[in-house]
Amino acid sequence: MKRWEYQVIKFELGGLLGGIVDNEEMERILNRLGDDGWELVGTTGTTMQQGATRDLIGILKREVEPIL
Repeated sequence: MKRWEYQVIKFELGGLLGGIVDNEEMERILNRLGDDGWELVGTTGTTMQQGATRDLIGILKREVEPIL
């Protein structure tokens, strides 16, 4: 049976009301994590008043080596 470990990361968004993503930084971070075996499996945003997105939360997983 496969076993997984998970990691949660937060990308802080820019702009006066949030919502502005630094694509280059996000790609750099995700590529580095991908090189370590992590796979992005989901994202969600956190909201402020009036529905503006403040942060983007990424959920990653990777397979854990089997215990022998």
